[in-house]
Amino acid sequence: MKVVYKNEVIFKLIYFVLISLTGVFISIYSSDRTVTVISILVPIIYIPLAFRKEIRRFRLVKRQFSLEFREIISEYSKFYNFLDDNGKQKFEKDINIFLNEHSIRGIRGEETDLRTKVLVAAGVATILHGRQEWEPPFTDGVVVYPGETFDPEYNLHKGQIAGMAGERRPLLVTKEILEQSFMDPEDGYNSLIHEIAHYFDFENPLLSGVPAIGANRERTEEWINIMEEERAKVNNGKSFLRPYAGFNEAEFFAVATESFFERPDVMVKKNPELYELLKGFYNIDTQKILKR
Repeated sequence: MKVVYKNEVIFKLIYFVLISLTGVFISIYSSDRTVTVISILVPIIYIPLAFRKEIRRFRLVKRQFSLEFREIISEYSKFYNFLDDNGKQKFEKDINIFLNEHSIRGIRGEETDLRTKVLVAAGVATILHGRQEWEPPFTDGVVVYPGETFDPEYNLHKGQIAGMAGERRPLLVTKEILEQSFMDPEDGYNSLIHEIAHYFDFENPLLSGVPAIGANRERTEEWINIMEEERAKVNNGKSFLRPYAGFNEAEFFAVATESFFERPDVMVKKNPELYELLKGFYNIDTQKILKR
């Protein structure tokens, strides 16, 4: 996540110039003193309102990172521990921004514990690490369910659902599976990474399981071919990916993303073409990072 996005700033500055010019025009041609004062105040008031996100984020990145936060991510995040100093600073910045701007609450709106919040933020910081121009894809926050699972009717401790992503609704995760996902960083399973990956899949509504990798038709066809070949291996019990990857194209992409961030060395060995596609999409070489 960036503190300042160039295009957003340019857009806001253009509006500021237009508002200011309008104010000057009104001041020149209006004989009403009150109108003149208002035309001068409007652009002055506009600046802190229009740039409140940038101002808030600038303050957040200047804030000293919590030692308690660092202890939690050092204990649970292998990805963080293998980053260099600059990478860790970027990771910590993303955690500060995410926790400040997104709600993480229980099913009745209650507060969740600090460790759960930091683990959610760490998962977001991990998957966005190589693409700083991305923002967390869920705008309605995160809802944490107690226990391990819920069913399609959202009944607790039933069914087999450990997380759920949906367009224009909160990300759902279960507390115990979230923690388990970080306890073994090399098992190729992370429920949070899995669900976040689904949001990126939503960006390409025409082709489920194919991320928005641009308008390059050849690249899309390459992705589909690689995905279909590996899915066939999954369904024949011959893939390095866990069996759930064979359920459908969307689940394949999510499971492959989990493996990319947790077992990149295995993916490079078993399917280097798939690894290269994911490396290009997430703009990060996870194998290189986790070999440090």
